[in-house]
Amino acid sequence: VQFKAVSNDEGEAKTLGHELRKLFFLQQPAYELFQQHIVAKDCNTIPSTDTFLDVDWQFMSGADYTFGVQDNFT
Repeated sequence: VQFKAVSNDEGEAKTLGHELRKLFFLQQPAYELFQQHIVAKDCNTIPSTDTFLDVDWQFMSGADYTFGVQDNFT
């Protein structure tokens, strides 16, 4: 799953991207996912795709997550 932060402010995009990269490893979100038999196994930074759009820049930052899901089907 990929999560992106998009902004015309480079600092804001990087800050939001950093928050996205740690989101599912924080105690409460990790616990709530675990209750549903889901764990965040890995998180990687997405490549920079900053773009100039005629009059302004568009900055992107974020994370690629790999999740593990345990199927309890019987």
